[in-house]
Amino acid sequence: VAIKGENKVIVTLVNIERDGSNQMQGGGYHRGDLPVHVNLYVLFSAYFNDYIESLKFISGVIGFFQANPTFTYMGNTVKVEMHNIDFRELGNLWTAVGAKCLPSVLYRIRTLNMDEDNIRDQIPPVAGITM
Repeated sequence: VAIKGENKVIVTLVNIERDGSNQMQGGGYHRGDLPVHVNLYVLFSAYFNDYIESLKFISGVIGFFQANPTFTYMGNTVKVEMHNIDFRELGNLWTAVGAKCLPSVLYRIRTLNMDEDNIRDQIPPVAGITM
């Protein structure tokens, strides 16, 4: 990744994943298109001449999301939480990005893409079989 100039915080989308943790409650099934829950993994990196300045700006990013963990976008709540990765994963991430390791923090942003018009019916779970 070519970065022109210094003294900035760089925001990089590193992964998009489907979140399957929000299944229909009660064990029922949907007929039609399901709402899609998506997690975005976003890396905030500080690229400054002075390392101490880099740390200050990363602290500012952390402070901002600590004070503002949720946002509303197009009627949906967006949740932002810090995502921990180990040193090996961090090294692999910087190799994939193609840059030197910078002071950084990774966040998971959970959004909800939902089209309620596509959900036609809710079918309750089977409660039992009688003969």
